Order: sequence, then C-alpha cells, then structure tokens
Amino acid sequence: MREELGTPGAVVGSVVLAFLFGGLTLAIFPGWAAVAAYLPQAPGWQDLIGLASAVGTCAAVVVALAISSKQGRETELRRTEAAQLAAAGIVATLKSAIQYANSAAPSLFAESEDQIERELVKSRRHLARTFPRPDQQTLLALVPLGEHCAQRIARAFDQIDGVRHSAAALSEKMLFARGQGSRRRKNELLTDWSDSLQQVEDLLTTAMAVCIQAADTGAPYPTGQELYGDWDESDF
Repeated sequence: MREELGTPGAVVGSVVLAFLFGGLTLAIFPGWAAVAAYLPQAPGWQDLIGLASAVGTCAAVVVALAISSKQGRETELRRTEAAQLAAAGIVATLKSAIQYANSAAPSLFAESEDQIERELVKSRRHLARTFPRPDQQTLLALVPLGEHCAQRIARAFDQIDGVRHSAAALSEKMLFARGQGSRRRKNELLTDWSDSLQQVEDLLTTAMAVCIQAADTGAPYPTGQELYGDWDESDF
C-alpha cells in the first residue's frame, strides 16, 4: 500500500501542488474578483487576496523550475548511460579500424619508382577490403562523452572513405605509366594516402581511449565481494 501511495514527501508535494495550481485556476477563471464576491467583506480583504495570488504565482514558478531541473538531470543521466553503453560496444570496431588504417598506409621510405608502385598496389589492394564501421545512431549516442570523441570518429571514417575513393580511381594505366609527370603524381598519392591514414590512426586512438574510459566508468570490473559474496576474514 505504501508503494502505491508513494513516499510522504511525494504525497505532501502533491497536496501543495494541488493547492497552488487550484489557486492559479481560480485566479484565471473566473478570476479573483469573482471569488472575492463570495467571501465576507472585511478591511484589507482585497489586498490579502492579491498577496495570496502573488505568492501562489511565485511558488508555482519555483515548483515548475524545480521539476524542469530534475527532468533535465534525469535526461542528462540517461544520455550519459547511453553514451557509456555505446562506448563499450564500439571499442572493438575502433581497434579493427586502426589496424585497417595501419596496414593500408603505404611506406614513405619508397624511393625508386618501382618501390612506389609496389606500395601503391599493396595499399590499393588492402583498401579494397571491407571493414566494420559505426552507424549514425551509435555516433550520436557518443556525443555526451566530450573530448570531440564522436566527431573524431566520424572524421576518421570520412578520411578512410576519401583514401578508398582515391585508390579506386587509380587506374592500372596511371599506376604503371612512366614519365616525370606520372612519377610526381604517384609520389603525391603515396604521401597523401600515408598522411591521411596516419591521421585516421591518431584520431581513432584518441577517441578509443575516451571510449575505454567511459566503458570502465559505466561498467567497472566487479569487486571480489560482488564475485564471491561476503566472507569472514577469520576463515583465512
């Protein structure tokens, strides 16, 4: 029965709110003047009614602000919990993406044209492979974590797509063409792909650290008491 009625504080608060909003209702319809007509005439009665109206209005505003603040805290708590849950589920995806970017990055130490071509071929072959990526809903859930976590992840995967598009557009004719112009173009591609994929690795490494911390906060490793229950030190 107690659970159905709620706590004493909730009951008292409900009664106070009922009186406050009841007074506001009377003030609006039919109005304090109409209510005063039914009350006994006494000196200063109108002033007392006006004072009660002002106090009731202020109290109602305070109560409304308190309710709004409580709802805001509850909403923020739910968003934080959703972000921690999303962070725990995305760590493996970020690790795979970091490995993908690291393996696909061509070496900047290639000097001869043949070495440059081999690095580009290797990168293009690796970039053609599929890899897991987070969906838009997961990224939105990560926004409350801060540290630009969600934005960095989105930017990293956008840069991966940019390099993949560049690799797909590189034709065999262009790749194995000879000449000063083609070599310069291949050098530019080698540098661009390497720099972009290194930035991807940096962005995802930083974001993954934030996600790991959030996951640990939201789902800490169970203590010995949680795992094995209470025990008596005299048993040891």
